[in-house]
Amino acid sequence: MPLYGYKAGNKRSYEEIGKVSLTYEFGWVLGLFYAEGSYTGRGITFSLSPTETEFLKRLNIFAEKYGWHIRSEVKETHGVINGRELNGHVLYAYLENHSFHYLIEAIAGKDKIMPDWLWDCPKDFLKGIIDGYVDGDGCYQAKENRFIVTSVR
Repeated sequence: MPLYGYKAGNKRSYEEIGKVSLTYEFGWVLGLFYAEGSYTGRGITFSLSPTETEFLKRLNIFAEKYGWHIRSEVKETHGVINGRELNGHVLYAYLENHSFHYLIEAIAGKDKIMPDWLWDCPKDFLKGIIDGYVDGDGCYQAKENRFIVTSVR
């Protein structure tokens, strides 16, 4: 997939600056975005449990391949979401890169939708998407040999 960057000059324009291969690793990052990601002004934020440090490591490895950086911090969180009171901590992982933001938005759109063409991509990439999504919003029940995932939609 093409990766675009801002082109300096008087007109706001973008140029292709590289490519991202449809690998298992990129699929996993995209799946984790569908489960735990959100857009920020300068990039993408992943909202993780403070115990999910392995996910942070995987995000760092992916980002470093492209010369990007993950900034992370743990913050206290309080509030009510869907009638459920939240009190605890969140590990925020920020991948603050416009090119990555545009790439993810080109795939998922503003509403984090999986486009139909995605299912024509390589199977390894699709397996990564599913694994990333399950890692973020699911669990495996070994006794029943099944995966459970959650969604608000």
